[in-house]
Amino acid sequence: MKYKDDYPIFYRSNKIPTKGGLCRSPIELKYFKELDNDADVISYLPEPCKIPYYYNSKSSNYIPDVLIQYANGMKKLVEIKVMKEVSEPRNIAKFNAAKEYAKNNGMVFKIIVRHVQGSRANPSFDGEYDDHICVEKIQDRWLYERIIPPLIIVFILFIVILFKSGIGDALFFIFFIIFLLFFFLKVMARY
Repeated sequence: MKYKDDYPIFYRSNKIPTKGGLCRSPIELKYFKELDNDADVISYLPEPCKIPYYYNSKSSNYIPDVLIQYANGMKKLVEIKVMKEVSEPRNIAKFNAAKEYAKNNGMVFKIIVRHVQGSRANPSFDGEYDDHICVEKIQDRWLYERIIPPLIIVFILFIVILFKSGIGDALFFIFFIIFLLFFFLKVMARY
């Protein structure tokens, strides 16, 4: 996701061993502030390493957003994304490489999903995930929980209208519902 010219910024923190590091987006800034306030976090390092990965038969390097050291000894390699970027094929290749790198170096890899204040992104998905598949499952469950009940109601209303008013009104009702669904899908595509 591209941001205005005010990013990247140099973020200063006593928990960063170098006393500061690059912060490339508002969602990273939000997360860095959360890490500063987390008593379990001993230190963290923005853009800690380069990880080679392959995408479209080409080799590239991926730089994760942050490496976190916890008081219990756990090390967590983190990528911070907005929901719509999680399932992009290039990002999936990066996540797979990072997961393998973390496993080989005694760390865990997590994807942190955050929304940007004032954006159309959905804060319901804010959280920590093991991989893009976990994010997609949560997204699917969220969608089903919100779509299935209204569809059942629409079906029942269709049957009632069909038997009470006839086929003409029932077809008008269906066209109206399709019209509403079109706009709903248009709005959901933005997420």
